[in-house]
Amino acid sequence: MPTTTGSARARVTADEVRAHVVSRYLEPARRAGERTFTVRVGDLMRELPGLSGVAVPCAALRSEKLFHRPNGLRLVEDRAPPSGLGNNVYLTFSIGAREAVRSAADTRSDSRPALQALLAMRGVGKAFYAEHGGGDAVLAEVREGWE
Repeated sequence: MPTTTGSARARVTADEVRAHVVSRYLEPARRAGERTFTVRVGDLMRELPGLSGVAVPCAALRSEKLFHRPNGLRLVEDRAPPSGLGNNVYLTFSIGAREAVRSAADTRSDSRPALQALLAMRGVGKAFYAEHGGGDAVLAEVREGWE
């Protein structure tokens, strides 16, 4: 659950949404031997009062990298309005075996030196972009010189 300070509610992060779904939906379904489970975004809005909108849970639960793969899930049905957002978004997941899930950490332990060198460069431009106002600002500055 998000932490609060005084009377103000803290905003719920995508990580907190994913953790809530794992504990409230995925783990009970696994214990019961279920093969699938469905999450309704409107239910999450009620269960997590710090959620300020439907975009966070929709994006958090559609992330293959941060939610599906680490938890051995496959999104089998995504019922949503044309915008892809709303209280009546229903996401149905197929539950796979945890042992079959290969995490990003396993991939990084690859012994190929070229891959290790490439992975070591991940995030190298983060400070540069932050220093210059973000990626869009850098691109705008570069494009000014094209004319």
